[in-house]
Amino acid sequence: MNADLGPVVRETERLIESGRPDLAIAAFQQLVREQPAEAPSSAMLADRLVEAADAAAASGRCADALAYLSVVANWRAARGDSRGAADLRERMEGLELADLEAQLNLAHGDTAGAPPGDPPSAAPARFDPPAAVDMRLPAQRARAFVARGDARGAAEHLLADMAGGDATLLLAIAEIQLRAGQLDRGMALVESVIQADPLLGDDVVRLGIDLASRQADAGFLMVEMAADAWAAGSQWQKAALAFEQFVTRHPDYVPARVRLHETEEAAARAIDEARVVSFRPHRTA
Repeated sequence: MNADLGPVVRETERLIESGRPDLAIAAFQQLVREQPAEAPSSAMLADRLVEAADAAAASGRCADALAYLSVVANWRAARGDSRGAADLRERMEGLELADLEAQLNLAHGDTAGAPPGDPPSAAPARFDPPAAVDMRLPAQRARAFVARGDARGAAEHLLADMAGGDATLLLAIAEIQLRAGQLDRGMALVESVIQADPLLGDDVVRLGIDLASRQADAGFLMVEMAADAWAAGSQWQKAALAFEQFVTRHPDYVPARVRLHETEEAAARAIDEARVVSFRPHRTA
């Protein structure tokens, strides 16, 4: 390892240990971008990010784990290690399915996940409105596919109503559908997520950037949805950062570069306008 990179590596490890996945990932990406010849240092940090993903998953921080694994999977793919990238994406899918199963169980209760042959007397009698009963069968089927690790099969039975108004769960359902190739259904759910809870925009951007490795247009559209929502609220810097992150990972995708340039110009204009002091003529007595 180049001795000059020692501080960079140590700082990245410090960010990992302090629970700052966003900054740790940014530091890793900067090292890869600015020091492409330093493969040993990048490989060492990539291994640390995977370890951090395991720790995050063990503590229930699924989003952090997915973020770590996603950046390393894309790094491996860029280096030509398609098998290594595929292995990490398979782990990501398993994490997503496990997280979704847990959320579905919380949303619908233990009896909703019981096998079809279990006697109903095992749980206290209760009245369920027709809508809840209607959701129980597809939820049960979705969990059966989840238990088998079959994302494509689960996607067929995942419905927006299963989220019960929970935008985080809705995004989890959208993510499974997108990974299973249900692009139209998944994108519609993502749009609903952003409208319901703009704070999930960062998660939408992460998912979009990762999806763009396989479906560039769909992944970019997700990033654009989040960025447009931020721009509508005058959060120009966040909007520009979303496009910048996409361009960093997918530098050849021209529409993203165009939107990044446009958004940076809009951000600069907003700053200039904020500095303008309105002129008030002096009034004489």
